[in-house]
Amino acid sequence: MDSNVTKAFPQESDEERLLMVHNPLPPLHQGMLHQESPPVQAFGNPPQYAGRGYDPPGFVTSANTSRAQRNPVKDYLGFSVFTMLCCCLPFGIFALIQSIIAREANFYQDWMRAERKSRNAKILNCVALGMGILILIPASGFLVYNLIIDDNDD
Repeated sequence: MDSNVTKAFPQESDEERLLMVHNPLPPLHQGMLHQESPPVQAFGNPPQYAGRGYDPPGFVTSANTSRAQRNPVKDYLGFSVFTMLCCCLPFGIFALIQSIIAREANFYQDWMRAERKSRNAKILNCVALGMGILILIPASGFLVYNLIIDDNDD
């Protein structure tokens, strides 16, 4: 191949390049203006296939999936909200954060991370519940003692 030979490409004018950049859609054809839209179909199987197990084209059923599905790991989100509001706020907040991360890991099917964060959330929830029991029961007993017994001494 001769290195002195250069290929000349047809030069486009600035106007043509500007049209290509700023007009990415093809022109609207006259025939498209008066087309009728297709009829809208209700949800479910078409009537001619009702009850026959018809799967519309383009849909993937669970039998056609190649990747095995796994049950999501328990994230203890409700337990975290309860311990945060009713037992011990600091441990409840940390447990809630771990629960949310476990839920996100479940969504992205990162099972190892979901199990680790779920275990952390469970431990933090148990600690928060224990702290709540250790603090709330004696505190409520102290209040009851001061309100009932001290009022009777007068």
